[in-house]
Amino acid sequence: MSDPGSWGPAEPVSSRGGALPRGGAEERRNTMNLLTESTFCYQFGNQHKVKEPNGRRKTYLCYQLKLPDGQTLHKDYIKNKKKQHAEICFIDKINSLNLDKTKRYDIICFITWSPCPFCAKELVAFIKDCPHLSLEIFASRLYFHWIWGYQVGLQSLRQPNIQVSVMREKEFADCWENFVDNQGKDFKPWEKLTQYSTRIRLRLERILGKTHRTHLASEQSSECIQDENDCVDAIRNLNLDAHHPHYEEWTQDACS
Repeated sequence: MSDPGSWGPAEPVSSRGGALPRGGAEERRNTMNLLTESTFCYQFGNQHKVKEPNGRRKTYLCYQLKLPDGQTLHKDYIKNKKKQHAEICFIDKINSLNLDKTKRYDIICFITWSPCPFCAKELVAFIKDCPHLSLEIFASRLYFHWIWGYQVGLQSLRQPNIQVSVMREKEFADCWENFVDNQGKDFKPWEKLTQYSTRIRLRLERILGKTHRTHLASEQSSECIQDENDCVDAIRNLNLDAHHPHYEEWTQDACS
């Protein structure tokens, strides 16, 4: 998924070998290119609006494939481009590994933007088709969080074997350690990282808290659903902090 306003494909960025041998994932040695420090801080930064350069913040998806005991079998990162979102390319990549379906695997993803509704739907279908996988998604920022359909997309991720959360300092440090050419330096949090993270986490919790109401609405007539959606749209700004002085800046950043 791309930065709002730029729909795009995700394409593997590292140079690596072919599929994992079926049943032989534990023996794979992974090589990958690393994100530069500046790319990581710019793209994963959870600030409402970034300073110069005023380029779009794209979707970067870093993932780790692990055994239940915590052993990492494979890791890499993917970014979006023009024809395919990062999440879809991630699904294609995991499918290409030909993992042993008799074993359990955990996948941890760090992603710059939360999934759009289409990608959320595809991720749910992917995990349902692969019950031997569990997926944990940590998002730095929420993608068009004020739009009702995107809220529903986030709600749809509340499924068995899927968890969606907001990146905190711990997750940023983990991403820095595993996916960044950090030159041996420890992760240094940027100003107000924890404050931004807490604000985004509370916003996500409010969105996910609407799940029960969404399910009830789906059982009503289409006219009632439209009435409820109109009502939600009317109070959406209040619920999602659109009244905040920085709301216009947040919107510009998401749409730039």
